[in-house]
Amino acid sequence: MAAAGLDVLIANSRGPQSLTGIGGMAHLHPATLQEAGQAEIVILTVPWRAVGSVLGAMPEWNNRILIDATNAVDFLSPCSPDATDPANPLGPMGLKAVELGEPASSALVAELAPGAGVVKTFNHVEPAAVGQPKTDAGRLVVFLAGDDSDARSQVAGLLHSIGLFPVDLGRLAVGGPLIAFPGGSLLGWTWSSRRDRDQVKRCGLRMSRGPHRSFLERHSAREASATSAVSTNCSNRTMSPPRTMK
Repeated sequence: MAAAGLDVLIANSRGPQSLTGIGGMAHLHPATLQEAGQAEIVILTVPWRAVGSVLGAMPEWNNRILIDATNAVDFLSPCSPDATDPANPLGPMGLKAVELGEPASSALVAELAPGAGVVKTFNHVEPAAVGQPKTDAGRLVVFLAGDDSDARSQVAGLLHSIGLFPVDLGRLAVGGPLIAFPGGSLLGWTWSSRRDRDQVKRCGLRMSRGPHRSFLERHSAREASATSAVSTNCSNRTMSPPRTMK
């Protein structure tokens, strides 16, 4: 975002003094949690276990936008038994899924941020890919979901402004689980069936095996031969409005 010329406040639990390394970078500004939490659009990128405490320290939302970029996973120590437990498919990544049941993680974030326009996005793509949104195959597609249509529209505009191609999945109850990690069916697209290819065509999207591979493809040998990132080629036409999947 800073590379696109947007001013960004960055905060963490250790305070702005721990972020002095970014002080000289254009458009990046160290801040306290309270200062960053007063922005019109706040992006939540903290470990899942810290979500409650961080949101509890935020000021009143008053319909400001909260982008939920979290995933309900625990980060494991290399010596943790869960890291090598065959029953934990995320062990090789140093992760373990948090058992939530119902509701989904995005709905829990919305409950912890009353008055916020919560939009789920960014959680399903790697930061490095967001920083390189355009490839020879087209623009990197980023999915989003939320219950506030105006908030979704504003976030879609933000994504578009930094070179991404937003795809609106609708309400949190519908789109949130589709992009939740782990388990979301849109985390990795495959060519495994005609249905997949037809769905891609209906959405006006196409598969790309460019540098923006999915999170699962990066980290799971089992999925590596099957998954791809989704992109749309916009290099030779005017950008269309964000797509909404019904």
